[in-house]
Amino acid sequence: MRNSVLNYFLARIGIFVAVFCILLLIGIETVLAALFAAVISLAISLIFLQKQRNRVSEAIFARANKAKARSGADGDTDVENDLIDAAAELDKSNSGNAPKNE
Repeated sequence: MRNSVLNYFLARIGIFVAVFCILLLIGIETVLAALFAAVISLAISLIFLQKQRNRVSEAIFARANKAKARSGADGDTDVENDLIDAAAELDKSNSGNAPKNE
């Protein structure tokens, strides 16, 4: 995972720095050059770094699944089941106390 994440990060930073330097050489102010470089480098990375982004996504997904498999159970599922059980018990206890319409 580290290699794919590191490669993608360095590619994004490299694109930003290259665009930033070009904009500074053109004569644009530093703050505007940084803003334009951020937008332009985002667009370039979305277009040209799709394979790297997919590899990073797969690596993160695999690591999350590995961690979930090690823990044995899904913590969110346990919380949801406990809430559903508590709501069912509350409904049962309130159904006997409901006012009767005659």
